[in-house]
Amino acid sequence: MSDNALKTATDKYTQTVTTVTSIGKKSATQTGKSIFTEGDIRVSMNDAVPVTFEDSTTTKTISSLGSYTVAADGTVTFIPEAEFTGTTPAVTVVREVVNGTKASATYTPTVLQLRHL
Repeated sequence: MSDNALKTATDKYTQTVTTVTSIGKKSATQTGKSIFTEGDIRVSMNDAVPVTFEDSTTTKTISSLGSYTVAADGTVTFIPEAEFTGTTPAVTVVREVVNGTKASATYTPTVLQLRHL
């Protein structure tokens, strides 16, 4: 931006994103939702644009691990494969701000082995 004296000024806009992890039992469906917070009240999140994964899809399947879906509001659901236990690689979700800037967050589910007593 510049003024009449042709002096230039710049500003930095930073939104805040809270990443999410979840822990669940073997074969149990898990959900998590990242919280996207505007860096400036004048530049809000664009509710008209749905949240997607970083490749613009809303579903992902990772062989031997499970499948993910992301809802328009950013809620990620993970359904593990029946025999999978452990921590999955993080998936990245992306949300758009009204000025077109994109914010991203990660979701990392962990599946615990059930212990029989």
